[in-house]
Amino acid sequence: MVSETSPFHILQCVCLLWRIWKSKNKVTFEFIQPHVRTLARQFYNQVLEISNLLLPPPPRRSLLRILPATTWVSPPEGFLKINVDTAVCASGCSYELIIRGSDGHVMLAFGLQHQGILLGPRDSRR
Repeated sequence: MVSETSPFHILQCVCLLWRIWKSKNKVTFEFIQPHVRTLARQFYNQVLEISNLLLPPPPRRSLLRILPATTWVSPPEGFLKINVDTAVCASGCSYELIIRGSDGHVMLAFGLQHQGILLGPRDSRR
């Protein structure tokens, strides 16, 4: 029997895979063992935030509390931490990058905005 998967369940799956990837990177590159409660809170907030932006509201909206985000964690001494964020909508996109040292000092930060649709290398040859 084939059942139809809702967009919300697909979103949950994608967010779960993203959290697993981020946790693996924390262990591998930052030598930080994430706490299960923190991971669950981050997963919950991510699903809630994205579903509020992209999915139509359910017929009967429950009042869900958004938990506060965790604080920035510095990289090990002698390492740099690079954070990248992006936002995409129908009319364009923007992205930002910040590099900080282990003391939290900002070494580089910038952001760019692009209007219109971006084509990847494969699509741009058409």
